[in-house]
Amino acid sequence: MSFVEKYGPWALIAVIEAVDGREIGLFINNAGSDYNNANFLEQTLAGWEALAQLDVMNVLRNTYYFAGKMRARRRGGIILVGSGACYGGLSGKAVYSAVKSFDLCLGEALWAELRHDGVDVLNLILGQTDTPAHRQILAELGLPVPANLASADAVAELGLERLPHGPICNFGSADDEPGVAPNSPAHRRARILAVEKASQVYTKKN
Repeated sequence: MSFVEKYGPWALIAVIEAVDGREIGLFINNAGSDYNNANFLEQTLAGWEALAQLDVMNVLRNTYYFAGKMRARRRGGIILVGSGACYGGLSGKAVYSAVKSFDLCLGEALWAELRHDGVDVLNLILGQTDTPAHRQILAELGLPVPANLASADAVAELGLERLPHGPICNFGSADDEPGVAPNSPAHRRARILAVEKASQVYTKKN
């Protein structure tokens, strides 16, 4: 039974075909714009299910596929590109903030697990960034493009720089600064390590 037959198709089929047997050393999940841009009951259920499929199930399946191969080689890196919406529910962003919170917790847990196997994991949390999807939303709303948007190049450079120091990097804020979050990446990292140490009796990890 193939991986796709066992765990489901969706976008994973296209990804596996594009990879075509190559050894992938770095997987970056950069999908997940809130293309619905609506209050919860102002969009169809199907619309929200599609967003959850994109940001939850596709992230889960693709990450599982690449993480497994990286762990077997005992090297590799995974970057889950997220949004500041992950840190709490927002009016007009109910499902988007929920799915981004899922991605955040997934990335933190994978960082804790896979760092023992030579695989780096980072949640790269963005604010307003100059992307085609963001520009499309602004255009649909008749709004100008802000002058202070983060550039894609700057975001990519920071993500690669901070990858070895996961599990979180908030673009525009230092490691010990909360920024838009309730606590800093350094604080969250320390909490994860403390919980891991306290729970070793159950997980039997060194």
